[in-house]
Amino acid sequence: MSMIIIMATCNGAKTLPKVLEGYAKLAQPAGGWSAIVVDDGSDDETRSIVESYAKLLPIEYVHQERSGKNAALNRGVELALQRRPAAELFVMTDDDATPEREWLVAMQACMLENVDYDLFGGAILPDWGAPPPDWVLRHVPLGLAFAITNFSDGPIQPGAIWGPNMAVRRKVFKAGHRFNPNVGPNRGNYIMGSETEFNKRVVAAGHKAWFCNNARVNHFIRPHQLTEEFCLGRAFRGGRGTCLETGDLTHFPTLFGVPRWLYTKKMHHALQIALATLRGDREAKFKARFHYHHTRGFLHQAHDLKNAASRKQ
Repeated sequence: MSMIIIMATCNGAKTLPKVLEGYAKLAQPAGGWSAIVVDDGSDDETRSIVESYAKLLPIEYVHQERSGKNAALNRGVELALQRRPAAELFVMTDDDATPEREWLVAMQACMLENVDYDLFGGAILPDWGAPPPDWVLRHVPLGLAFAITNFSDGPIQPGAIWGPNMAVRRKVFKAGHRFNPNVGPNRGNYIMGSETEFNKRVVAAGHKAWFCNNARVNHFIRPHQLTEEFCLGRAFRGGRGTCLETGDLTHFPTLFGVPRWLYTKKMHHALQIALATLRGDREAKFKARFHYHHTRGFLHQAHDLKNAASRKQ
């Protein structure tokens, strides 16, 4: 039994050297490991970097025209099913997530000890590219903004397992489950929540999820991500993802075809922004703006879903 790492990357030249150096230092799990790196249309030095490490490590480089992260993950899954028949655990990660030495050993131990579970999440710790401002630590949900998670070992809700550090048993993919190419990082203002959408779908099909705290990676947080503009953009995209995760909205009273309470909530947060502005309370203003943009993203996606349903009629 071996493990296969599947990584989607796009213009990862600035972070890949550190990440792949981490791979070179990994403790070996039973049966060993290999990796498939799917390059989603990079135009930097990604290919040369990955291929240089492929001379030293069991890494396969694959290029595809830019189609989005989930399409790249699906490509990696298909190749792993075809070319890695001994790989029983598929480990998904990102090009800016540097593993700790025992990462794969700990993930494999969780898999072997919890035979009734098919989805596994590991701890994602921050690797700050610059000291985080106090307002980030106090008011920004680090999970939503930066995919930071550090739960205790045990059963976990599928929505709490995130892309920089997750693993899936082979049988889940053999059953036909794949990542939704319409969700997740792509060109434009994408919908967040690609891995959680996949995980919730898989759990709804009868599988269970487990968290492995000792399987750890360090997720690089770039200096430009520690700005209000970036965090508010994440709030908006997170709101779109939350809308998709919520499911059926048709049982709510509606206004303009979407749940009426969304407009009430949006106005409430707008009022909080105005009051904080009058008080000169910058941190309260940011907190209200964060919630406002999350609600705005939810409302935006609710309209998209309503319009899509109308076109099908």
